[in-house]
Amino acid sequence: MTTTRRPVELPSRIEISERAVQLHLEMERLRLACHCEPVPEQYWLHEKCEACVARRKTHVELHNELGLRPWFLILDMYSPGKPLWKALQTAAQELRLVP
Repeated sequence: MTTTRRPVELPSRIEISERAVQLHLEMERLRLACHCEPVPEQYWLHEKCEACVARRKTHVELHNELGLRPWFLILDMYSPGKPLWKALQTAAQELRLVP
């Protein structure tokens, strides 16, 4: 039996609002404020710090602000540098919110 699958792609154009930029900057502030210890081999026993919990909530708000589908995890929580992360940084510089 064959299937006709279509590759999943991000929308070609995403509107970045000022609120989205502010949420992104808040996420970056919280990322730098993290003081979690390394995740142990038994990762389910790891307790996140307050900054990580707040960052996850902000991440959900940003995801909703950008109007993305639930399966598009566009901002990897632990590795900045993704294309949309770079676009948000550029937008923040254009709005003169960061140097």
